[in-house]
Amino acid sequence: GVKDEVTAKVCGAISKKADGCGSVIQSQQGKLPFGVGLGDASMVFFVGTFILTLFNGFHTGTLYAFALISLPMVLFSYYVQAITLKTWCLLCLAISAILISQFVLLQLTFTNWDFSFPYVLSTFTIFTLASLGWTRIKKLWKGNLELQQTKREYYTFKRHKDFFLNSLKEK
Repeated sequence: GVKDEVTAKVCGAISKKADGCGSVIQSQQGKLPFGVGLGDASMVFFVGTFILTLFNGFHTGTLYAFALISLPMVLFSYYVQAITLKTWCLLCLAISAILISQFVLLQLTFTNWDFSFPYVLSTFTIFTLASLGWTRIKKLWKGNLELQQTKREYYTFKRHKDFFLNSLKEK
């Protein structure tokens, strides 16, 4: 996950702590295997599913399989929030509600597990590209946020006349 001000304000709406989402998303307890965070997994899941549906069409069997796989993640998220961290993340709860709704809707329309090798291969390719793309975008986004913070500190220093002049005299 990437921590930014807007997300922190939205997510802090129901949390008792100042940054409920940040504490959940950034926590080590909320990591999946290989150090993947719940926020990153959610981003790749939704982007991958959107691209898969956009280019390969609606395939109930594949989407149902993803919905089944997502249910343990929802339970894990609830466990981490309620038991381990004792704080709630509005964004995490919304994502969980979407995943549960997706499962229920697909459960009602599921007919068979009709998989084809080309579809499975394209699914794997799309999710791999979504993972790699999100990893790169996240790195750039974090770098941009750090640069903005550095610029803010620089301009604060530069615009504070007395502090600036005292620093020049010391050198």
